[in-house]
Amino acid sequence: VEAGDLEIDVSAPDQVAAGQVFDFDVDISNLGPNDADSYRVRIPVPDGLINVVPPAGCAQFGTDFVCNISDDLVVNGDAPTLTFSAQVGVSATSTIGLTGFVDNSNPIDRNPDNDTDVEFIEVLPGTDVSITKDRAGPSPLLEGDNVTWTIGTEYTGNAPDDVTVVDTIPSIYEIISVTSTGAYDCTEAPFGSQTIECTSVVGGAAGENVDIGTITIEARLRDDASQTGFLTNTATISSNGPDEQNTGNNTASDDPSVVQPRNVDIEGVKQGPRGGVGVVGDSYGYTIFARNTGNADLTGTVVLTDTLPAGVRFNQITALRG
Repeated sequence: VEAGDLEIDVSAPDQVAAGQVFDFDVDISNLGPNDADSYRVRIPVPDGLINVVPPAGCAQFGTDFVCNISDDLVVNGDAPTLTFSAQVGVSATSTIGLTGFVDNSNPIDRNPDNDTDVEFIEVLPGTDVSITKDRAGPSPLLEGDNVTWTIGTEYTGNAPDDVTVVDTIPSIYEIISVTSTGAYDCTEAPFGSQTIECTSVVGGAAGENVDIGTITIEARLRDDASQTGFLTNTATISSNGPDEQNTGNNTASDDPSVVQPRNVDIEGVKQGPRGGVGVVGDSYGYTIFARNTGNADLTGTVVLTDTLPAGVRFNQITALRG
C-alpha cells in the first residue's frame, strides 16, 4: 500500500503590535516515500486575529481557512508557500496561538506527528487609527449650494492616547458649522481659516473597529467661486501613541464633486402653423413658450414678445400659465 509523509511548517513573526497588519506563511513538504497528488491545509482562525486574507485557492469555511490542493508534490519536494495576511485585534501583553494542519492526503499519511504545527506570537503595544469621509449635497455644485461632510474615525488594537483630525476645506467654500460626537474638541465659529482641527483624548479598552467619534462639517459654495471642474478634499487622522501600525487608512477624501457656475439660460420657442402654410381668410394659431436650459432655477418674470407680421390680424390669446 502506498503511503506518504507530509510535514507542515507555520512561520510568523515572534512579536507583532496591536493593530498591526502582518503576513504568516504555511509550507508543506513531502518526506516520502511516495509522491502526493492531493492534500488539504487547514488554518483555524485564532482569537486575536482579524481581517485575515488567504492566498488564492483558499477560502473560509466556518472558523477555518481551508486550502484544497491537487498539485503533485514529489518526494523530498516543497509545495509553494501559502502566505496569509492578518491584523492583530487584541491588546498588548496578549499571546496569539497560530495553528496549522495538513490532512486528507493521497496517498494516506502514515505519520501524523508532523501534520500539525503551532506558532506563538507575542503582542506588543500598538494601534491602528482609521478615517472615512463622505459628502452629501447636490451634484453638480453651484454657487450658493450647501454641502455636508461626515468624517468617521475608529481604532483597532490598543486605544490611542489621543487623536487629532485635520481637514482643510477648499477656499471656495464658506464654513458654516462643525459638530462632533464622542469626545472631540473641534475648531469653533467664527472660522478664521479653512483648516478644521478636532482633538480627542480616547483611552479605553483594546478592540476591533472601535468608534472614536464622528465629525460633521457644513459649508456653502461661495457666490464668487471661481474654480470649476472636479473638486475634492482630504481629511487626515493621527495619534500620539501607541505606535501607529497602518498609515494606509490615515487619510480619506470625499468623492469628486462637479463645480459649475450658476447659469440661467432662457430660450424662446415659437411653433405653428402646422405644415408651415397659411390660407388667406383662414384662422390659425401659434404656440410660443419659454424654457430654461441652464443649470439653475430662474427667479423673476419672463416676458415673451411676438410681433405679428403685416396682413395678420390678432384674434385671441390663451395663456396656459402666468
